[in-house]
Amino acid sequence: MKRVDFNAKTEYECLTNYKVLQEVFTNLGIDKPVDVSKLIKGRLMDSMEFMQWLKRYFDQQTLGDGITDYDAAARRALCKTGDVRGSGAASAPSLAEGGG
Repeated sequence: MKRVDFNAKTEYECLTNYKVLQEVFTNLGIDKPVDVSKLIKGRLMDSMEFMQWLKRYFDQQTLGDGITDYDAAARRALCKTGDVRGSGAASAPSLAEGGG
């Protein structure tokens, strides 16, 4: 997490983040290739497909229980850039608010 730049704006910064992701997948033995060239373009369908796969993988690994005590804002504070754009979770619309 320390190598992730949550404030990445340029294509180069995003590319670096996706390479970190692919390296972590490789180290954990996850054989899902991350198609960086597609994801970096930010197209909805490519991002949605990857996120659906990630959610399905997470559910399989946690047996659907999820993690209830995960503090994303605290975790990001340990990262390369510290604070996230805005004020973290408060700035992102929740599913209950119709944000996604």
